[in-house]
Amino acid sequence: MVQVTVNEREPLEKAIRRFKKKFEKAGILKDIKKNAYYIKPSANKRMRKAKALKRLRRTLAMQKYQQNSQYRDQYGFQDLSSRY
Repeated sequence: MVQVTVNEREPLEKAIRRFKKKFEKAGILKDIKKNAYYIKPSANKRMRKAKALKRLRRTLAMQKYQQNSQYRDQYGFQDLSSRY
């Protein structure tokens, strides 16, 4: 349970802001959304695999981009986007 004590002469907006930060940090809203409806274990497994594949593709694309940028730097190619 998230609790915030409002100090004397403290604006209510400031206390609400502190409450929101604690609420978000505790992960309450994330937990509520996660348990909003039942997900079958097989569907959950499928979603986890899809997320892992997406992460892998993003990592590989980033590595490829970094290799290409090293190649451009090594052989002196100019960045054409700076012209326009």
